[in-house]
Amino acid sequence: MSEEETPTPRWSVVNDLYDVLDEGINKLYKDSNITYAEIEFAIIMMQEKLLQQKITLMHAYLHSENEETKNSKEDNVEPKPEPKDLYK
Repeated sequence: MSEEETPTPRWSVVNDLYDVLDEGINKLYKDSNITYAEIEFAIIMMQEKLLQQKITLMHAYLHSENEETKNSKEDNVEPKPEPKDLYK
């Protein structure tokens, strides 16, 4: 990929998400006295969820690509005639 094709993050969205997460952690600290370990567990759970979503998307992409390839091959292949003595 060239530099022109490389997508750049939408930093405003990234910063908004960070602010929401930061505010949530601060609120939980004040209300429930959340610990660092609990915060780490929640972050690990989110990372696992993101990984699962990536795997699901990749599977769907590969499956659709496989179907397209399969359909194009079927369109280009002419059926072979059956031998006359096949079922004797």
